[in-house]
Amino acid sequence: MKLPPLRDWDDAFANMKHVENSAELPGFWAERAAAYRAELQAGGHRLDLDISYGSHPREKFDIVWPEDTPKGLAVFIHGGFWMRLEKGHWTDFAEGARAEGWAVCLPSYTLTPDARIHEITAQIGRAIATAARLVDGPIRLSGHSAGGHLATRMLCSDSPLPDSVRERITHVLSISGLHDLRPLMNTEMNQTLKLDLDEARAESAVLAQPAAATPLTCWVGGGERPEFIRQNRLLADMWAGLDVPVRCEVEGDHNHFTIIEGLKDPASPITAAFVGPFQPEAGTVAPVRAQATQASGITQSKGTKMTAMAPGIVKSREGLDEICWNILGQTYVPKQMTEECFTWHATLPPGTFVPPHIHPDQDEFLYILEGRFDFLLDGKPTVGEPGDLVKLPRGIPHGIFNKSDSTIKTLFWVTPTAQLYDLFWALHNMGPDADPAEIVAVSAAHAIDFLPPEEEAAQ
Repeated sequence: MKLPPLRDWDDAFANMKHVENSAELPGFWAERAAAYRAELQAGGHRLDLDISYGSHPREKFDIVWPEDTPKGLAVFIHGGFWMRLEKGHWTDFAEGARAEGWAVCLPSYTLTPDARIHEITAQIGRAIATAARLVDGPIRLSGHSAGGHLATRMLCSDSPLPDSVRERITHVLSISGLHDLRPLMNTEMNQTLKLDLDEARAESAVLAQPAAATPLTCWVGGGERPEFIRQNRLLADMWAGLDVPVRCEVEGDHNHFTIIEGLKDPASPITAAFVGPFQPEAGTVAPVRAQATQASGITQSKGTKMTAMAPGIVKSREGLDEICWNILGQTYVPKQMTEECFTWHATLPPGTFVPPHIHPDQDEFLYILEGRFDFLLDGKPTVGEPGDLVKLPRGIPHGIFNKSDSTIKTLFWVTPTAQLYDLFWALHNMGPDADPAEIVAVSAAHAIDFLPPEEEAAQ
């Protein structure tokens, strides 16, 4: 069964709609890239264009060479939702890595609907393998938006790369990448993408097993659509739980397009992330928080932490950004979020429950609004009724059940927020037929530990 969309997914991915004059950007990028190529060639710098890696007219890449022997191969994969743009828009974005001594490969690929996304993934594998034969040394991968998806897919256990090439990859930088493709099935653009559930799952890096512990950085602008921030944080959280060294960086207030401008500057932080040393210790996630919109009263300081909430009243039928999650058959509406506290309204239909689990680093509270709640608190059954305040300290196992014949409602809050907001998005996107083992794994990656099922919980 497919859940009905509870948010406007077209708007969630609508970068150009939310950036002034963005319709002019493709023409601007193409002109600027052409001027850069002309400047390189006029200065006698080596620039190899239209190297074929397959038989399709778009199966070609360019290589921008450094002054001396390359330190290695740096690949930048362009975005455009797999359905627009090409390598010639992006040549100047090679300058930062080129100036740092890397040979930079910029591939094109067949666009949807002429190719399915899994076919594009295979094409990028062939492009990288072909370029790897031309340039010795380590390989760094980067991609923007849909290109971030394609770059991270090279690290998955079903990577199209030969092992001899994949083992040369020392770091992948996904910039504003798309790592959970299932929400795209609810967009108008899927008429072109033609994603079905099987392909969306197979092409989602957040659902994949990494092939090796190759370091991964997820980089996104603090001014981007919240969905892009969520997706980048989600991949970092998931793969950190699979023992991959990861870093997640929300940079300033950059939008989806300005975030990549730093790639032209060899001294920029994003260029350092692309071709410099990997910074965090293995297995750590940099302390960033997915950003919500201004309506939530949350802002970012250099993209790293949330400030105090804005004063005001959240009306009874309002929530953050009109979000409404379906979590295991229950309806959650987030009301307020800061770094210190996260509050949501929950509606539990008859027979639904939250299995016993532990918040290792959060205290949780419920103020019961309607109906009878059954709890399992530290192994002991108890009951809560309207007007009761339920206290669930961190580290104490607890389960929450609606064993009545009526819908019940409560106001939840936790302190601190930690990763719970991101977890709810992950669980919402999994749908009602999700594998319980997958639910447990996703929750564990967000610091919520489910316990083995107890017989009394289902009665």
